[in-house]
Amino acid sequence: MHDIGKIKLKPSKIFSKYEVLENASEEWHKHAKLSVPIAKKFLKQIGHSNEFIDEVCYLIENHDIRGHKIQERSLELQIIQDADLIADIGFAGFIRPFLYCGKFSKQSVISSIEFIKKEDRTKNGDEINLPLSKSIAKREMKIQSDLVKKISKEIDSDLL
Repeated sequence: MHDIGKIKLKPSKIFSKYEVLENASEEWHKHAKLSVPIAKKFLKQIGHSNEFIDEVCYLIENHDIRGHKIQERSLELQIIQDADLIADIGFAGFIRPFLYCGKFSKQSVISSIEFIKKEDRTKNGDEINLPLSKSIAKREMKIQSDLVKKISKEIDSDLL
């Protein structure tokens, strides 16, 4: 439910015909707040307590806030933040740019590979909270990096 608000985002504010827009992250980061009312309505419909709903909505709203932007993080928030980041690396981190660009823009394969090569959210020490998550993320980044190296070799392009 933490990403359900992505259905409310405007692709035209994220992608041009040929690339990811420079200010795309502004639009992208709206999804957490947009997810809250959808989750709240659903959780009420299925009969959860207000206390439970408030806790879940807090987690949803803050799942994408990284580093020093949020001081106090419950174990639950740390877990959802780490799981959210880990879900975007490895095989998923490799294929997702191709899927998004195929759906929303005409970005080239080479542009997608360049994006994947520079996008390593695990390098910054405050992006991932828990030691186990860091270990998993490191393993997944190796998978992603190896895939980029293999496809770059197959394409054999000096643009990569």
